[in-house]
Amino acid sequence: MLVDDVITRLKQDVSDLQRVEGAAAFSAVVQSGQAPTRTPVAYVFSSGMRGGQAEASAGAFIQDVSENISVALMLRSSDRIGTKGIEPIDALKRSVIDALCGWMAPGRTDVFDLRSGKMLSFNAGLLTYALEFSTTDQLRIFS
Repeated sequence: MLVDDVITRLKQDVSDLQRVEGAAAFSAVVQSGQAPTRTPVAYVFSSGMRGGQAEASAGAFIQDVSENISVALMLRSSDRIGTKGIEPIDALKRSVIDALCGWMAPGRTDVFDLRSGKMLSFNAGLLTYALEFSTTDQLRIFS
């Protein structure tokens, strides 16, 4: 559900993106080796979680959980985005960061922050760059 919320947010807030899809679409692109015909595109998927300190007492188990979401951006070197003089990937990264950092997904208890970013590949004029974001929620189990 968190991935769906991020996809919706990017579709609404980052108008330069031609498409925003999930892990299945990203996997299909990687497996086929066929680059998207229209770029820039974003693929959103869960990239891990980490549990924090846990507390258990009186039938309650409570633990903070940090959840990571990755956004893989694909664009061609010929794409034009944002202000002249700015590399297209820089403008696109900034738009995605602005859309997600400080934003709280529906039903969550914390905002997203940026964890990392790195280039995954640059091949035949297609750049793939991944941004990783994190948000914290609280796991509560009552018995």
